[in-house]
Formats: sequence, C-alpha cells, structure tokens
Amino acid sequence: MKVLRKIGTRAGRAAVLVAATVGLTAVLPAAPAAAAPPFFSSLEITRAHAGHYYVKVTGIFAADPYDAHGFVNNIRNGGVRYEVIGQDRFTELRSTYFRSGARQPGNGADWYLYATPDGIGYHVTMTVPASVVNEDTSSWTGGPGDEIWVRASFLDGAGEYRYVQHSQQVNGYFS
Repeated sequence: MKVLRKIGTRAGRAAVLVAATVGLTAVLPAAPAAAAPPFFSSLEITRAHAGHYYVKVTGIFAADPYDAHGFVNNIRNGGVRYEVIGQDRFTELRSTYFRSGARQPGNGADWYLYATPDGIGYHVTMTVPASVVNEDTSSWTGGPGDEIWVRASFLDGAGEYRYVQHSQQVNGYFS
C-alpha cells in the first residue's frame, strides 16, 4: 500500500509539474523579434572635372558580426568588385572596378571595407570617365537619359563571391 501511495504521489507531483510548465508557457508572452538591421547599397553620381564623374557607393553586406570580422580579418586577396552598369532598352554598358583587401574608414581614403556589428561595411568613390555613365549616347535609344546602377560583389579570401548587392538606379544626363 505504501508503495502504491508513493507511486501515486510521485505521479501526482509529475502531473502538477507538467501542468505548471504548460501553464507558464501558455501565459508567458513571446519575445518580440529583433528588428532587421538596415542593409543597403547607396549610389551617388556627381561631376568631378572635365569629362569625368565621381561614382560613390556605400553599403553593408548582411552578415553576423563573427562572420564579418572573420572575412575582413582573413581577406588576403579578396575585396569588392564594383560593376557600374548603364542599361536601357537597347544597350547595356558595364565597367568593372576592383578594390582588394580591407581598410578602416578615415584618413581621406577613397575606399574602405570593414567589419561592423551589422555586417561588412564598404565605401568607394571612383573617378570614372563620362563615357562610363553616359550610356545613352544617341537620341534614338530614347528613355529618360542615362540609367546607372552599381552591383557590389564581396570576394572572400578563398576567392569565392559571398555577397552581392545592387544599388538604387540613378537617372540623369551624364555627358
């Protein structure tokens, strides 16, 4: 009889414990999801000097902080490939620029690549000939002038493209 009472008591305690656990789980509110960090690639085009423009691209490749630091610290021959692309209904113009290695922001550098808590940050200001951004060179192509955007591709130290981002399209008349 004592054995049955002990089994019953233990079973009762287990049932109370399960019920309490389920009850607490049902009552506790779910933790709110963390807001997604802002990942972007921004393009700006301004006149530099006769026959040339500045093409400035800034962005963040989405990565957790550990991967970002690992990639940047071990980049060796890697870097970022920037493709300046002009596209309309009849033509597509591409010019490719590559910046290797990693650099911290500052000291007046025209490009940098660095780890952030949100991912891999990058910035480049390239001086390009007007012919690179003047993709509508004749009136028969039509359209609202030149349509330019940039594709940024991160090349890791092992030679693999890990991340790709496209900037917004910039429209204008770049001659």
